[in-house]
Amino acid sequence: MKTSALNSLLDECRASKSSEVLAAAVDRVAAAIGGVRAERAKLDGQLQDAIVGGGDTGKVHAAIAGLDQQLKDLEAAETGFTQRRDELVKLEAAAELQALRDRHALETEQVAAHAKRLRAATDELWRIATEGEKLVRQHDRTVGDLESLGERRLQRAAAVLRTNIGERPAPSSAMGFSEYGKQVFTLLSQILALNPANLMRARLTRRQNGRLGATFEAKDHATEAYMDQVRNIRAGN
Repeated sequence: MKTSALNSLLDECRASKSSEVLAAAVDRVAAAIGGVRAERAKLDGQLQDAIVGGGDTGKVHAAIAGLDQQLKDLEAAETGFTQRRDELVKLEAAAELQALRDRHALETEQVAAHAKRLRAATDELWRIATEGEKLVRQHDRTVGDLESLGERRLQRAAAVLRTNIGERPAPSSAMGFSEYGKQVFTLLSQILALNPANLMRARLTRRQNGRLGATFEAKDHATEAYMDQVRNIRAGN
């Protein structure tokens, strides 16, 4: 191997900044070692021929000495740069681990901040829902007053709310929710389930259906018990 090529290869190893690049350079050093050993084996044959034929062995010995020196340099380089590669692997692994830890800490803060915003929005939604229930009660009282005066086909609050809020969405496995998405969906579904439109519809449905043979008074008691349960759920949240 020519001296210039050897120096160029060693310079490449020294300049390597990552374990991957250095590993590739070390592989080329190993390949160079194999090449020098092959040349060394040829010179051993030439030396034998020169000795047997009585030729000049000085040039062969000089060439062998040069290859032996190259071989020592390459083997030392392979050992040294392999150790350096292993050190870089450890340093890179430690840096990657620290980067992941830093990212985890940052994302933890981001998730916490997001959760606080979500909770604040939820509290505001509960507040709006509570205000809405008062409006619905007053609206129904107004409808009742108008009906007592002969007015008919009046739009009740439940119909108004269903039109403007919409029905509670149905979960679908195709939506691919994460655990976070499932929690948010469940929370919003619970809130929508307790919105005044659904509550008024449940109240009317229970009064209309009730238990077979029950009086309207018994149905009203059952309905009010159900609404008390809903109010307790709201109070707990």
